[in-house]
Amino acid sequence: MAAIGIIFILSFAVVEFFDYRQIRHDVQRDMYAEAKVLHDLIMSTRSVYQKQFLESGLELDENTLGFLPGHALPRIVRQFEQWDKSGLTFNNVSDRPRNPVNKADGIEEEAIRFFKENPRAEEWMETYRSEEGQRFFQYSTPLWIDSYCLNCHSREGEASPTLKDYYATDLDYEMEDLAGILSIKLPASILEQRVARQMKQNFFTHLGLFAITFLAVSFFLRRFVLRPLEHLKSATTAWEGGDYSVRAAVAGKDEMADISQAFDNMARAVADREESVLRERGFLQNVIDGIADPIMVIDTDFRILLMNNAVGRDSTDLMAEEERLCHRLSHHSDTPCFGEDHPCPLREVVRTGRSVTVVHRHYYQGEERIVELVASPLWRADGSLLGIIESSRDITARVEAEATVRESERRLKHLAHHDPLTGLPNRLLFKDRLEHALYRARRSGRSLALMFLDLDCFKHFNDSLGHEAGDRILREVAGRLSASVREADTVARIGGDEFVIILEDMHNSEEARAVAEKIQKGLLPPVILGTREGESGLNITTSIGIAVYPTDGQTAETLMINADTAMYRAKDCGRDTFKFYS
Repeated sequence: MAAIGIIFILSFAVVEFFDYRQIRHDVQRDMYAEAKVLHDLIMSTRSVYQKQFLESGLELDENTLGFLPGHALPRIVRQFEQWDKSGLTFNNVSDRPRNPVNKADGIEEEAIRFFKENPRAEEWMETYRSEEGQRFFQYSTPLWIDSYCLNCHSREGEASPTLKDYYATDLDYEMEDLAGILSIKLPASILEQRVARQMKQNFFTHLGLFAITFLAVSFFLRRFVLRPLEHLKSATTAWEGGDYSVRAAVAGKDEMADISQAFDNMARAVADREESVLRERGFLQNVIDGIADPIMVIDTDFRILLMNNAVGRDSTDLMAEEERLCHRLSHHSDTPCFGEDHPCPLREVVRTGRSVTVVHRHYYQGEERIVELVASPLWRADGSLLGIIESSRDITARVEAEATVRESERRLKHLAHHDPLTGLPNRLLFKDRLEHALYRARRSGRSLALMFLDLDCFKHFNDSLGHEAGDRILREVAGRLSASVREADTVARIGGDEFVIILEDMHNSEEARAVAEKIQKGLLPPVILGTREGESGLNITTSIGIAVYPTDGQTAETLMINADTAMYRAKDCGRDTFKFYS
């Protein structure tokens, strides 16, 4: 209602403004019309007096001089001013009058100049301020010389004796010369008074009409608009809070009742749709809650929009809305996951637009678990990406089982290719490495040496000291042999107390000799079997046979046979020595 009141006040002000302008225009027009009527009256009087006098044949003397316009009109003005106190004045004036009282003032001289410059003009009206500051309307019409005028305003020397007695000079006028103007001065105060009276009258009239209209409009608006709107506002507030049972219930058959009915129908439709959505959402929630694997719907800002019980919805319900982020729940982190070893599935889907599968480490009930995440894009109806549907599966047991299997496979593979007692390559791995070594030697043109070692008197030690002591001797010898060769060379145990060594990338047989001497030197320290202080050890020696590729053979089998033959030669020479096949 305040707005309506303001509108009425502004409207009233606009009406009064334009009414003032119209009244002022009308009053000014009336004053102009009154000036014209006064002008016509004066001109009629002037003309009648002038013609009557001139046609009467009276002699112009001091008694009849007052009949002339130049003398009659000033006398009429003086009489008029005694009767009318409005300040209105009139006179016929000239810029060169015979009678001094007819002398034009400043504004009248301006009018005279105007008519001289515009001889066809019939009137001139202008506003001005007097020396006292009072504003006037100056209305003027031209007075042109005609035949009657020349009786008095004749050429020089032709004036009557009486005029010559009264005026020192004659005027040299001709027909249609501008003798002067009829000047009517209307005080602007007359205009202002009339405008004020009319404005006062109109103001109260308009005020009454506006007041009645305002009251009528206010009643109409309150009865047929505002009250129904209040009902609608109350109903929509309830609907905003989720209570769609409230109705606007505006009675009647007008437009507001129709709008109210439309709103009520909309509320019913929204309530039905919301109930349907809630049912569908409940059904969807029940469906995903029935899935054992955790499922989450995550938007592009990492907010969790939907999840099932397997995620642990009870814990997220306690989180604030701004904290319900996927990385907070899964990683207890303030930032999303990143990096090649821990890629973010949401960012991957945003980047590729396709489903992705990643493996993460998540926290469930305070325990770190290995989880496989499958993230699929969730698109809006307009084709833009809303987020992802992320399903996760705890693969901790599977990963641990796979690790166990891999370890078992590694151990089985190691056992299949290595001696379980010494950890050295066994015969199978040795043969494979020898074949590869021969292939590389053929390509490079370098030599290769194969050493066949057999421990001296090992059977005696093993039988007399026991198999456990024999095993310890074999392990110690294996360690010393490995320490005597390069890392690229191969030391293998092919059975019992027999060892073989592959020396690759050799330039000549002297390099093999140096290795054999290093092996003999490495075996010199006694092997201590017990743990008692001061206990003497066993002196272990070995007989070594050496076959060199390509001189002593070009195949693995030939080199093995020839190295074995050379080893037996060393045995025959008293053991603890080495022999080349050739």
